[in-house]
Amino acid sequence: MRRTRTDKRQLQESCAWLRVHWNPTNLDVPEHLREQWMYEADGDHANPEGFQLAVFTFGFMQHDVVSNQVPAGEKRSYSGNRLLALFSRWQLKLALAEVHSRTHLRTKPLPLFDFADDEQVEVWPEGDPATDPCG
Repeated sequence: MRRTRTDKRQLQESCAWLRVHWNPTNLDVPEHLREQWMYEADGDHANPEGFQLAVFTFGFMQHDVVSNQVPAGEKRSYSGNRLLALFSRWQLKLALAEVHSRTHLRTKPLPLFDFADDEQVEVWPEGDPATDPCG
């Protein structure tokens, strides 16, 4: 995969936002970043690579290091399988933010880089579903 200046610029912008907002909810992400971060699988098999996976991995590790106050030089390790599984859950959280912003359905904010096993999605209608383009 060949990287372009646009890819590098987008990754730099994403990482800069995540450094400042290391503990965001899915509803905190600006629309233009959310649109860039959402992964669209090609074909029948999803195999994430590149930009979206880099953004997720940076955000997840940044959140872990900051929230656990990991001292400089202390190593952390993450299973590749775990990161890929959490990537799918992260994509779901981004999709829920998209539903929240573009339809009459509202969702409770979810922590973007915390992944509790018992995490629940709360949703409720707002406005008139008959006039909603997705309703």
